[in-house]
Parts: sequence; C-alpha cells; structure tokens
Amino acid sequence: MKLIHSAFLAGFLATLSSAYATQVSFNGGPTTLKLFKADASTKLTNGDLYWIGTFATPGAISFNPLQTIAQNITAIESAGGWNQFTLDTSTSQPNAGISVSDTINGLNNLSGSFTDTTTGGTKADFFNGKALYVWIFDTTGTDPTQADQMGIFTGNGSASPAWTFPSNEATPPANSVALNVLSGDMQTVGGAGTVGTGLDLVPGATTPEPSTLASLIGAGGLVAMLRRRRASK
Repeated sequence: MKLIHSAFLAGFLATLSSAYATQVSFNGGPTTLKLFKADASTKLTNGDLYWIGTFATPGAISFNPLQTIAQNITAIESAGGWNQFTLDTSTSQPNAGISVSDTINGLNNLSGSFTDTTTGGTKADFFNGKALYVWIFDTTGTDPTQADQMGIFTGNGSASPAWTFPSNEATPPANSVALNVLSGDMQTVGGAGTVGTGLDLVPGATTPEPSTLASLIGAGGLVAMLRRRRASK
C-alpha cells in the first residue's frame, strides 16, 4: 500500500512540475499612455480588442490606408509572419486552458493579462525571448475584421522591462512579465498607428454599403449610356 501511495504522490508532483504557465500583463494607470482613435481625441472604449504576439519579419509590415482593416490584417499577418500568443503555433487554434483578458480599463489604456497554461509548456515555448507586439482594434468582441481602425505597437530600447516574452519555466517569476506603456518607451510598426501623447490608431479604407454600391453602379451605367448617345450623334 505504501508503494502505491508513493507512486501516486510521485506522479502527482510530476504533473505539478510540468504545469507551466507564461503570463504577460499590462500595468494600466494614470501615468501610462492612453489609447485613441486617429483623431487623437476619441478614446477607445472599455472592451475594445487587442492581441499580443510576435512577428518573424517586422520589417516587412506596411499598413495600407487604401485597404480595409480586414485586408490589412491578412496582408500584415502574411508578410510579417504573425504568431499570436495563446494560439497553437502549428494549428492557429486556441491552446487548452488559456485565459485571455482583452479589456481596456476606464482610463482608456492597456490593462489585463494573457496567460498560456499549456501542459508541459510546449506551445508557449515558441515565444520564449521573442519580441512582443500589441495589435489593437477599435472593436469589441473577438472579430478584428469588424474594426474601422487599428494600430501595432511595441516597446523601444528605452522600455523597462523590455518588450519580450518571458521564458516559459515551471518556477516563477521567470515565466511572467508586467509591461509598461510609458511616454518615450513606445514605437509603432509599419505605419500602423502613431505614438504621441497617446497611442493613436489609424483608419483603413471603408467599404461602401450595398445600397451605396448599387447607386454608384447605377450612376456609372447612366454616364456610360449618355456617352454612347453623344457618340452616336
């Protein structure tokens, strides 16, 4: 019986030792930069969406104001080699046991935390020591393609602590980091946003409503018909 108990205890302790967790959080407060839309005066609302992750080739990122936010997301993910934290890096599906907070507090700055608790830490290990980026959208929920504006930001060389993912280890505090968003510490990426008195998003191109699009097509057809009539005269 003692052998059975000993084996059970050893197995239980082994399970605990393999339960890794990597956490990234943001220190939101009065001294941290606020989040605004492109007009630098309209605050982002509580609950607007933000992702964190890393880019394989951040130098290839280029925001295109002539494209919609949805089109920019597709292009940037592809060109930049985006990998989103808390997603399985091979399947792009959420890891089991993740906990994500994507809310912005009443001071309209970044606050909340992202935690990847995959057993054994094999997925979170992908991010160890990589540069960390935050991708912000002016929309609530989980679908960033519903946003009208976006911004991609990271810390510069002055940021402390550095904007890198912590090492995913079984023993804290090596597996967690609390980041600051302070004046002089931040930079934007590929023209996707600006950094001034706050972090300002940039707008994408708008897609005409179906009724507007139909009107434009109808107007174009009328113009073409008038031109043909004049040509025939």
